[in-house]
Amino acid sequence: QTGGVTNAIDLLPGNTIVDLFNGNVRVREASTGTVISSVPIAEISNLVFNGTANADDTLTLNFSTGNFLPSGGLTFNGGAGGNDKLAVIGDNRNDSLNYTPGSLTGSGTLLFNDGTSNRTISFTGLEPVDITGMASVTVSGSSGVDNYTLSNGVDATMGGVNAAVIVSGTRSGTTIESAHIWNIGSLTIDTGAGNDKLALDYSNGNPSPVQAVNFNGGAGG
Repeated sequence: QTGGVTNAIDLLPGNTIVDLFNGNVRVREASTGTVISSVPIAEISNLVFNGTANADDTLTLNFSTGNFLPSGGLTFNGGAGGNDKLAVIGDNRNDSLNYTPGSLTGSGTLLFNDGTSNRTISFTGLEPVDITGMASVTVSGSSGVDNYTLSNGVDATMGGVNAAVIVSGTRSGTTIESAHIWNIGSLTIDTGAGNDKLALDYSNGNPSPVQAVNFNGGAGG
């Protein structure tokens, strides 16, 4: 795989991990460790990952060794069919994330900040999104009516061994891609203007793995 303006990679079914290794954006298969691509970060302006149609694809973005996102950001297209997932792992220190669900179910934008600069992660055609290792996480709404629910569950991409807060619901009438969140400093639900609602569903009896939750409903009816 050679560097260029856009580094586009077609994923094989299974879990693919992306991280920063010796100044390179490294892409490898999780099960075997086989390196699919390793390109100097300076040679890439944006990253595109395309999932396999009718297959289960998981893309894990591991920022524990540094920020590998180029200036043009990263796009993950899960593809038609299958159970496609995204996991975002922060450095447990400076990283933060703002998740804005998209206008179509399964789509959205994650604004990643490493304490210095913002980079964008966009996705389409996904099922759950895992978010962990962040100083703070914000889930944003719209100027319309947003109805979000916080419930307790487990992670979606790591074997279900991590207790997580699940953010689900609708944004301007569209069902959002649920976010499974744990091991973070704080969680903010910022729905903005509109007649918005936040429901808490802890009916399964599990304790919340997120200690600080803030709700900003903005101005509205």
